[in-house]
Amino acid sequence: MQLDLFVHSRPVVLRNDLVQALWERRPVMGRKAHAKLAGECPQDALLAPASRLLDALETTPGPFAAHLDAQRAAAHAESVLAG
Repeated sequence: MQLDLFVHSRPVVLRNDLVQALWERRPVMGRKAHAKLAGECPQDALLAPASRLLDALETTPGPFAAHLDAQRAAAHAESVLAG
């Protein structure tokens, strides 16, 4: 199947914006991109997994005081992402 660039380009741009925000670990930018994609393409398969990744990014703590704190954060992130 050949894609028509003018018909299919907007969803691709919106997905790319969301992926770029995730790649750069920028949850605020990611939420905005997610909202745009959800508004224009509510059935997009990227929405649910991207939302879980954004949740994990938003709850990631800063530097850890102890090794046990890092282990707990990793376990929490794993549970959120495995959701």
